[in-house]
Amino acid sequence: MYTLQNSIEIAKKYLGFEHFFNLNINFNKVNDSSVLEIKRYKNDITVNYGETASLFYALTLIKLNKDKEEYEINLNRHFLTNGVMHDCSRNGPLNINQAKEHIMVSALFGLNRFMLYTEDIYEVEGFPFFGYLRGKYTKEELKDLVNYAKSFGVELIPCIQTLSHLHGPIKWAPFHEFCESEQTLTINHPKTYELIDNMLKSMREVFDTNTIHIGMDEAIDMGMNTFKFKDIAINKKESFLFHLNKVVELCKKYNFKPMMWGDMFFKLDADNSNGHVNWYDFKGYLSDRVESLIPEVSLIYWDYYNNKSEVYNRMFKTLKHTNKEIIFADGAISWTGFVPNIKQCFKIMKVGLDSAIKNNIKHLLMTSWGDNGNECSSVAIFPHMAMHSIYEFYGKSDLKLLSKILETVTGDPLSRWTLLQELNHVRKEQTAYENLSKPFFYQDILYGTADKLVKLSYSEHFLKTYRALLKASKKSKKYGYIYKSAALLAKFLASKATIGVRLRETYKNGSKEDLKPFIKELETLKTKLKSFLEAFRYQWHKENKASGFDVIDGRIGFLRARIETALITTKQYINNEIDVIEELEEDILSWHGREGEDQGTLIGYW
Repeated sequence: MYTLQNSIEIAKKYLGFEHFFNLNINFNKVNDSSVLEIKRYKNDITVNYGETASLFYALTLIKLNKDKEEYEINLNRHFLTNGVMHDCSRNGPLNINQAKEHIMVSALFGLNRFMLYTEDIYEVEGFPFFGYLRGKYTKEELKDLVNYAKSFGVELIPCIQTLSHLHGPIKWAPFHEFCESEQTLTINHPKTYELIDNMLKSMREVFDTNTIHIGMDEAIDMGMNTFKFKDIAINKKESFLFHLNKVVELCKKYNFKPMMWGDMFFKLDADNSNGHVNWYDFKGYLSDRVESLIPEVSLIYWDYYNNKSEVYNRMFKTLKHTNKEIIFADGAISWTGFVPNIKQCFKIMKVGLDSAIKNNIKHLLMTSWGDNGNECSSVAIFPHMAMHSIYEFYGKSDLKLLSKILETVTGDPLSRWTLLQELNHVRKEQTAYENLSKPFFYQDILYGTADKLVKLSYSEHFLKTYRALLKASKKSKKYGYIYKSAALLAKFLASKATIGVRLRETYKNGSKEDLKPFIKELETLKTKLKSFLEAFRYQWHKENKASGFDVIDGRIGFLRARIETALITTKQYINNEIDVIEELEEDILSWHGREGEDQGTLIGYW
C-alpha cells in the first residue's frame, strides 16, 4: 500500500536525503488547488499546498534553496492539469520500475497527470491476440502503477486507441474480419464494438480515474477496404461522427469522460473532398453540422512543429468555438532517433505554451512518441518535462531557472543534457526535427542513400561529441548510462558517417592500393558497433520491458551484416576476385532531389 508519507521518503531518497537533514518540514493542504507557499526560518519549513503534486515540487524547491536559512516562496499553478504521455506502443513499453520513476519525477516537477500510450499493450478479456508478444501490461501491473501515482498526486489516465493506430492486433488473423486496413477498424461492424466495449471494461477494472484518452487520430484510411473490395463508397465525415458517438456511449457505460485527438474533425470537414491533410491550414470554424454532432469529449490540439504564434492562436480560437474542453499537446520530439533535439524543440514549445497561456488554456499534455522503434531513452525527455514545470509555476520560459530546476531534480544541468543533441547538430543551423545521426547510423555503406547529406568534416564533429559525452557519462550520477550509450554512438559515427563517401570516392578515383586502409577501418567499425550495442542494450533493459528489443537487434544485425559485406566485397575487389564493386558504380543522388541544398533533414524510418 502506497501512502503520501512513503512517497515523500521515496522522493527525498531520489533527491538525496542529505539535502533535508535536520529540517522540520510541515505540510498543510489548503482548499485552493493552485496554491504553493513555502516559508523557511532556520530549520523550520512550512509548506501550504493545494495539489499533492505541488507538495513534491516544494521538495524540489527546498533542495534548490538548501543553503538559505530564511526565505518565502509564493507560487500559483497556471493550469488545472499538466502532464506527460509516454509512448509504450512503438517497441518500448516502460518497465514498471522506470514507469514509477517517471511518475515520481513528474511529481517533483509539479506535474499532475501521466499517461502510458497503449494501443494494444494491455489485457483485454476475450481477445488473447490483443497485445500478444508485445510486452503488454497486466491488470495487476497497471493497478500497482495507479496506486503508486495517486500517492504522488499524479493522475494515471488510460490512453488507448478506439479506431486507428492498431497495427499490433490487426496483423493477427482474428482481427481481419473487422479491419479496413493494417491499422484501422471497420466502422459499424459488431465485432468492432465488442472489442471496444471490452477495452473499456478492462480499463475500468484497472483505473480509478473517470478520464480516458480514446485516441481517434489519423484514421485517414477508414472505409478503404469497404470501397475497394465491396464497391461501396462511404461518407467519411458521417461515418467518423457515427463511430465517435458510439464509442462515447460505451464510455458512458463505464463512467468514463473521454478526451481525443482533434485532427480528424478538421481533416474531414473541408470544402474539398480531400479534406485538410494539413489541419493547421484550417481557417474559420467547423461546420454547424459537425459541431452539433461532436459528443461530450475533450478535444486535444496537438502541434509539435509550428513556430508561428498565429497558427496556435487561430487553432485555439477554432477549437474553443466547439464549446468543448480544450487540451493543448506539444511534443518532446523524441521520436526521430536515438536522441532528442532539446534546445531547438524548446523554441517550438515556447511558442505553443505562450499561446496556451494567452488563450487561457487550462489543460496541458506533453507527448513523447516513439515512432519507428522507440530508440530514444525515455529519460531524455526530462528537460522537456522541466519546461512544462516552468510554465506551470511561472507562466513563461526561463532557461536559467529551468536548468536549475532540472539539475536539482535529475542531478544534470541543461548544458549536460543538451550534449545529447550534438549527435544531430552537425550543421551550423539545426531544426527541431533534424536527425542525421539516425540515417548516418543505419544507411548502407555501399548504397549510401544519404551520402549526399554527409560532409567529411562531420567525422571531427562526432569525435568531439564522443569526448564530451564520455566526460558527461562519468559526471552524471543517475544517468551516466545514457551519456555512455550516446558517446559510443558518436564514436561509431566518427567513422561510419563518412566511410561510404570516402570509399566511393577512392574506388572511383584512386587505386586498389588506396583502398587497403578501408579493410582495417571496416574491421574496427564492427568492433565499435558491438560496443555501442552492448551499451544500448543495457540502456534499453534498464528502462523498458524486453519486448521490442528484437527490432533493435534486427536492425543492428542487418547493419553488422552489411558492414561485413562491404568488407568482403572490398577485399574481393582488391584481390582481383571481382572486376567491379557494383554498388559503388552508381552515382548517389540528393536525398531531397535538390542538389546543393544544406537543409534540415528528417529521415524518420529505418
